[in-house]
Amino acid sequence: MIHIGSLLIGFILQSTAYAAPTWAEVEAVKDWDTLAEKRHKVAGTVSVFNKEVSGTPCFRAIASTKASPSIMMEVATDIIGSMKWSTAGLTRSEVLGRNGTSIDYLQYVDVPAWTFSSDRFWVLRGTTSQQGAEHQFTWHRIGENGGPYSAKFLKVQEETGAIEPPVNVGGWEFIPQESTTLVRYTICTDSGGSVPRGVQNMATKTTLPDTVGDLIRESLKRSQ
Repeated sequence: MIHIGSLLIGFILQSTAYAAPTWAEVEAVKDWDTLAEKRHKVAGTVSVFNKEVSGTPCFRAIASTKASPSIMMEVATDIIGSMKWSTAGLTRSEVLGRNGTSIDYLQYVDVPAWTFSSDRFWVLRGTTSQQGAEHQFTWHRIGENGGPYSAKFLKVQEETGAIEPPVNVGGWEFIPQESTTLVRYTICTDSGGSVPRGVQNMATKTTLPDTVGDLIRESLKRSQ
């Protein structure tokens, strides 16, 4: 699944070397700090939160929709299809391998010129899980230089000069409610930007709701 919210947040993180938290550490956090609420034309009210987890800035967006958890999971794991429905500038999105509940994939984003930054790409391992009707899709970097996909990783880097964020941990959670699905998108990232934290927070208020809105829009479309 595309993680553009993480990309744009990463552009504006302060220049600090963060250690990647585990998903278990992220999931254990209960007292997220409220950052903003935004009204999205498709997702409705999206609440945005932030928290530092194991020294890494993390962000969370929460919304509700009528689409079912299973449909939303289908969209979240549609790596190739995200090229069509995401509005975030993906120019490449491909599955590298599958093994049981895991999906290895590469995504590349053409970064807007106003950021004065190199393009970004990432090689991630996503993991699907289900408890009852609740679905979850989490991801993390496979390893340095793409891990087992180092040849492809180095080729992309050599041909484009793009940069892979050194920290990229996150997840989608789709939790059934009485008549809706609670959507929770969480991302922890660092890509070595240099703009102050206040500017980062301002950008986050837009990027996370749009990421959630894209997924909800496609889920509702597939529900028809």
